[in-house]
Amino acid sequence: MQRIGDVLPTMDALAESDDGASAAQVLQPPDSMMTCPDASCPGAFMAHDLARGLLVPTVCPHFGQSSCSKPPSEIVQQRVSWAEGAGLPPRYQHPDATRIRNSDPILAYISDLLDNVASGQGVLLSGAVGVGKTMALAFIAVSAQGILQPHSVRFMFAPALFDLLHRDADAVERLSRLDLLLIDDFGREYRGSEWAATRFEALVEARYASYKATCASTNLSPAELAETHAAARVIDRWRQTCTAITIPGSSQR
Repeated sequence: MQRIGDVLPTMDALAESDDGASAAQVLQPPDSMMTCPDASCPGAFMAHDLARGLLVPTVCPHFGQSSCSKPPSEIVQQRVSWAEGAGLPPRYQHPDATRIRNSDPILAYISDLLDNVASGQGVLLSGAVGVGKTMALAFIAVSAQGILQPHSVRFMFAPALFDLLHRDADAVERLSRLDLLLIDDFGREYRGSEWAATRFEALVEARYASYKATCASTNLSPAELAETHAAARVIDRWRQTCTAITIPGSSQR
């Protein structure tokens, strides 16, 4: 099992800067985290990156130290349990932040995650196959730990989501109540499935009306997504509630 330091960047790693400023100068925990956290600490928190003016997820400075109130194994298990509860597959429960390209707008979204979720704002990640969109989406999901309860967050592979919508009459109602829904590999499902498109459109409309945040990733460009009438209606809603982020480059696989 990975240590928490393998899951999120360390204070030193996130504090690197061109002017040689130290971690203490560049990256500071919030005032409430300057002393050892209580027993509910998940082993990570949102720290102030003074160089970029953002809050970024990082490892608790007390993790693995004598000042830590919990053994490392318990903290790691707590984080794994949260990730499983939110639907993250094992491979994506420990996203590698160093592999995320064009990370600044993603970190900007995470830095205001609570406000973004409260106002129903999400992100739409696009890019070629293998550029790290799933990793970025998972990073957003795990950053909700300590902010949202796992039962209010759901990470879903789009084909599995459409299958659920097709066979479960109550799925739209349940999924529309989630505070944060993350949909990986959106786009292919509209080709040849009018019923699934109708159900998904109902879900998107319900979440839009209720100010519920949705984040999604897709291999398709906005123009390709808009090729069908149903997808165009969904993209129109997301255009109002999602920040479009392109992840550049070729496959990392």
